[in-house]
Amino acid sequence: MPICSSCGRKAIYFICGHWFCPFCVYEMLGRNPPATVFVDVETTGLNPYCDSIVQISALRYQGDEKVDVLDTYINPLRKIPPASTMIHGITNDMVRSCPQIKEMQSRFKGFINDSILIGYNVLFDLRFLNRAFHGSLTGALYIDVLPLVRGKFEVPNNKLETVAAHLGFHPEGGFHNSLTDCEATAAVYFHLLHAGLREPVSEYRETEEDLKRWFGLKNTSPSQIIPKGTPSDENHPFYGKNIVFTGELSIERDVAMQMAADVGAVIKSSVSGKTHFLVVGKQDIMLVGASGISTKERKAQEINSSGKGNIQILTEQDFINLVSPETEAGEL
Repeated sequence: MPICSSCGRKAIYFICGHWFCPFCVYEMLGRNPPATVFVDVETTGLNPYCDSIVQISALRYQGDEKVDVLDTYINPLRKIPPASTMIHGITNDMVRSCPQIKEMQSRFKGFINDSILIGYNVLFDLRFLNRAFHGSLTGALYIDVLPLVRGKFEVPNNKLETVAAHLGFHPEGGFHNSLTDCEATAAVYFHLLHAGLREPVSEYRETEEDLKRWFGLKNTSPSQIIPKGTPSDENHPFYGKNIVFTGELSIERDVAMQMAADVGAVIKSSVSGKTHFLVVGKQDIMLVGASGISTKERKAQEINSSGKGNIQILTEQDFINLVSPETEAGEL
């Protein structure tokens, strides 16, 4: 691991034959030290490929002074599992009218700007954010506080709530809210900093291919999708109906297929005269051509035009509204 030739921190820049950390580079350029942004997310689960963000929080500091706050719930366009709600307390009703993750990309990128990102086990948060924002965090500088606390305190474990409470941080609403966890991480980090810590800065370089390999992204065959229970509502619009998906959805295809199967739909891989619904997501122009119409959608149009079938072509939002008709549009 390269060491900064000026201060001894972990170095990531090689300039004129010497290694330097970001702090010393800023000093050499006559600029103020880089801002730091504490980040944390709450999610529907642990896998950035199968799960979604339901809350993003960030605190921006210039030195020891907090200068800005970002905190918002996110509509994940899917049901939040009860097990996840038990951890962070975020319910489906709480995210019903909140922004979708795609609406947050420019706001979040503008908020962090050229700062160093800091979190507690921060790679968890960065993986979700980088996946959600299409790789735009690749190359970001970050500090993980978790490894820095090991062996520093007489505590039974190194969980954030344990270490923060040991240092006198006791949030009124408890932990596992992303804003509270940002505040707790800041409290631990500044305690370490004032005690003489030389914080090591790393560069986030996990790629889409890395995440696919590590988290086992798989293309599940429609024949492998089975209902989690026995569908009971025979009046549901998808009950007993053949449904096909095409294009990229904002939720994982496996998740969408499972949602349909759970209400009684039969998932198919190809379009035919027996197809009842075709759900059309975003198409890759490089694959489908300038028309933006996939082979499946074109075939559905031909079947409808010839009178050999009656296929309802749905957008992703149409599908979401139909699969959970008791909820408002955009909320699952």
